[in-house]
Amino acid sequence: DRVIAVSDTYRDRALSVNKKCNEGLTVYLGNNGETFDYGREHYHVNKPNGEFWIAYIGTMGYSYDIKLAIDAIKRAEEKNLSKKVKFIGMGRGPLLEEYKDYAEKSGISYEFTGDLDYEVMVGRMCSCDAVINCLRPGAAQSITNKVGDYALSGLPVINTQENLEYRKLVEDWNCGINCECGNVQDTANAIEKLVNNPSLCEEMGRNSRRLGEMKFDRRMTY
Repeated sequence: DRVIAVSDTYRDRALSVNKKCNEGLTVYLGNNGETFDYGREHYHVNKPNGEFWIAYIGTMGYSYDIKLAIDAIKRAEEKNLSKKVKFIGMGRGPLLEEYKDYAEKSGISYEFTGDLDYEVMVGRMCSCDAVINCLRPGAAQSITNKVGDYALSGLPVINTQENLEYRKLVEDWNCGINCECGNVQDTANAIEKLVNNPSLCEEMGRNSRRLGEMKFDRRMTY
């Protein structure tokens, strides 16, 4: 009788085969904004001057292209960046050890934390300068838990996800940079642009937080 989904993408898929319901409702999964902000305030990590931290949170698995992020950081650092870039990967999964080895061989600055308590993860993420949403071509995800955390973080997002709904959010809210999925050079260009433009980071970060408060804070959306 009624279709309720966690993204317009999934809502429209259901409506395409449902003959009883003329319109559906989308409510993004979102996050508890109060819990999120507690983590931000109580688990902040001090970052050395002269470093630019890029965070990834979530599964270290087959849908997410962590090697692309590592390759893009390495490529970006071939340019004359104003700060040293460090990759912070938070989460676990079947490819975690493989990604650690790949990052070590690449020579970039990195840290893989493994699993963290949610509030601790939020504090560390919010101590970074940008976040990256790097999915492989053909991934079926639309609007995930991850992008809700990214929005509430108040950080610019580097996005390679193909899903048009999320790419439109990033574009409409001017909260990050959409890159071609699987394109290392395009992703490296986005990293370079953010590292060398602090004011752009701040502007996109403010927009990201506004998006989070409007679309991903359960105190509002539910």
